[in-house]
Amino acid sequence: MKKSKASQTIITLKEWERRKEFVGFTDEDVQLLMEYNQIAEVHANEVVEKLYQHFLRFEETKAFFRDDMTLLRVTDLQKEYFLGLTKGDYGEEYLANRLRIGILHQQLGLSPCWYMGSYSIYLELVISFVLAAYGSGLEKARRTLVALVKIIQLDQELAMTAYLLSPLP
Repeated sequence: MKKSKASQTIITLKEWERRKEFVGFTDEDVQLLMEYNQIAEVHANEVVEKLYQHFLRFEETKAFFRDDMTLLRVTDLQKEYFLGLTKGDYGEEYLANRLRIGILHQQLGLSPCWYMGSYSIYLELVISFVLAAYGSGLEKARRTLVALVKIIQLDQELAMTAYLLSPLP
């Protein structure tokens, strides 16, 4: 994927690595998320469908989906985003992608309160799938949930960085 000029100047790869180190995002977290990816694939459509059902309940977020084609396009992108949380590659391409997403939402005029709130909806939807997937393996479920929380919080931080530091259109 080609990086936008804005995303290149917001945060360097070295800074990104330092931020992951600060929250304790380790190789074990990467491994746990990669292991969870197959489960995420099974539930991705349901997670995204429920997420957008939630968005459509609120005028502030519903306004961004003017027609069925727009909704279809963004749900496909959202599924790709969701699955990217568990692909295992959290390097330069991941960084550039997440910054582009934050910049795009800022340029569309989506208020950070709605954008940031969507992360809590993700967690609420995914927690039950993690717990069900690992059944009696509560320790693995706990470690997987912690890994998910770390990457989601890192994504939140990247979004806020993009909102704060990218130039307005």
